[in-house]
Amino acid sequence: MRIDLDPRNTFLLRQTAFSYDDLRRYAEEEAVLDRALAIDPDNAGLKVARARVDYDSKADTRRLASGD
Repeated sequence: MRIDLDPRNTFLLRQTAFSYDDLRRYAEEEAVLDRALAIDPDNAGLKVARARVDYDSKADTRRLASGD
């Protein structure tokens, strides 16, 4: 997997998360986005993508509303 070759590349992590989202594999998407956020915690796009996992998988809007 390309992520193994460049494990701190948040672009690759985000693209992988998008693939998991398309497959509705929310647990894997969440893990990949959490990994990306650990690398770049101030990235607004990653924060929104992570919040959408909760919304898509559980209809939970708290993370979207809080901005975290």
